[in-house]
Amino acid sequence: MGWAVHYMAREEEKREKRYSDLTLFKRLFRIFAYYKTETISVLLIVLTVSLFSTSIPILMQQTIDMFIKPGRVEFKTEIIIVGLCYLVFIILNFFLILARTIFFARLGQKLIYRIRNDLFAKLQYLSFDYFTETESGRTISKVTNDVDALGELLTTGIIDIFADFVSLIWILVIMFVYDVEMTLLTFTVVPILLITAFIFQKRIRSVYRKTRVAIAKVTANLQETITGVRITKVLSREEKNIMNFRDLNKENYDANVEAAGISSLFMPLIQIIAALGSTIVIIFGSGLDVFIQIF
Repeated sequence: MGWAVHYMAREEEKREKRYSDLTLFKRLFRIFAYYKTETISVLLIVLTVSLFSTSIPILMQQTIDMFIKPGRVEFKTEIIIVGLCYLVFIILNFFLILARTIFFARLGQKLIYRIRNDLFAKLQYLSFDYFTETESGRTISKVTNDVDALGELLTTGIIDIFADFVSLIWILVIMFVYDVEMTLLTFTVVPILLITAFIFQKRIRSVYRKTRVAIAKVTANLQETITGVRITKVLSREEKNIMNFRDLNKENYDANVEAAGISSLFMPLIQIIAALGSTIVIIFGSGLDVFIQIF
């Protein structure tokens, strides 16, 4: 490989973000327009599942408050009806989740199918300079590995965000109906949550970009080694190729371990913040006087 190719590879690794997240998401959302029916079906199912999932605990709470008294349980016709309704809710929720999973898979595969076809068509019209300055392995990695990651983002990622957002809005509505003051207390940890997410967002973006670059290097090296196997045999470069691949594979390993470490730290911090919010609600909900008496 010539020095120009190495130079272009290094430039790709150092490339700064050219577009804002909003601009990139707008471009990504355009692909959903090709599958409007499937997208609308998935969104409706997600909306229904979110409403069902948050309604089931309310049904259980109302049943306990109405029919289970301290020291005794009132067995009435109403409790049997409520119990049957609860069972129907669970069964419907099961089938909705099953339908959501199936529709997710179909939509995801259609999106990946479309993206790969568009990318391959784009490759046919790129200039000769692109193929001269870019290793074939890096191009293969973008059409395979990067498309898989993009497909996962477009389906499970974005759809899950929508589902969580709908559930959050519905839960907030219920919380405000039950107790406005306690609901406002839960918002005290929101600034901490936003700051934490903002700090990790930059770091996670950086480390996961390193993983994409690292796997692209591995794919490029593998492709060049296989296509150039005759030259390798003639020049007896087997050991040299093995060492080069080990270095690149180690770089890929280190990048993925670093990314996993950052990701594994994020969720425990979110859980700590959530526990802090629950603690605030418990303290003020039970009354400061009771809390002081306990301690």
